[in-house]
Amino acid sequence: LLGLPVQEIEIPIWTKRLQHKVFVRPLTSDISAFSQIFIGDEFGPINIGVPEIVLDLGANIGCASIYFLNRWPKAKVIAVEADPANFPLLVKNLKPYGSRAIPVLGAVTDYSGSASIERLDAGHWASRIALQINASNPTVPAFTLGDILSWASSKRIDLIKMDIEGAETSVLGWLCSHLTEFAGATLALEIHNDEATRQFDKLRKLTDATISRFGEYHSIRIES
Repeated sequence: LLGLPVQEIEIPIWTKRLQHKVFVRPLTSDISAFSQIFIGDEFGPINIGVPEIVLDLGANIGCASIYFLNRWPKAKVIAVEADPANFPLLVKNLKPYGSRAIPVLGAVTDYSGSASIERLDAGHWASRIALQINASNPTVPAFTLGDILSWASSKRIDLIKMDIEGAETSVLGWLCSHLTEFAGATLALEIHNDEATRQFDKLRKLTDATISRFGEYHSIRIES
């Protein structure tokens, strides 16, 4: 490992809760993500019975996906990550789970096509979708929740975890017009701006559902 840039070094860490080790990059936000999810039990408050299909939107290196795969051994997780710098490690971390884990490189938004990705200064923790294609930033496929639903082997999504650094604004707007397709799903998301807050409030009013909070996440059950 000597001579490698720190962002290219990968070390395995593990807890007794996990079937397999998780590879992280030291001195990056990977360590904080692992700690929040597995030590702090960030997603412990989610109570949805036994899910079949889980969407992890903003999967990063896969810590949340791995938590879901271990908590619900029969669930399938579709893990979507927009940042090409994180994606190889996401694939590596999910590989031991075989066909139960499907890593996807791309950005979830309100259209199908392509998106330019702007990396935030957050130690590999965060990237966001730029408003316009920028030649200096990486471009990745863009797709809607409806596109992802068509990939799933089930007609129903049980849990949508969403941490996509502001892109939730467009996704929530799209979702408000497609509620019947996701009826019964639980949405757990981080909100990053005021417009996303307004879209989430619109979704709450349309579903007449109660919002619950845990950590930085807002959670709501979608009803058409």
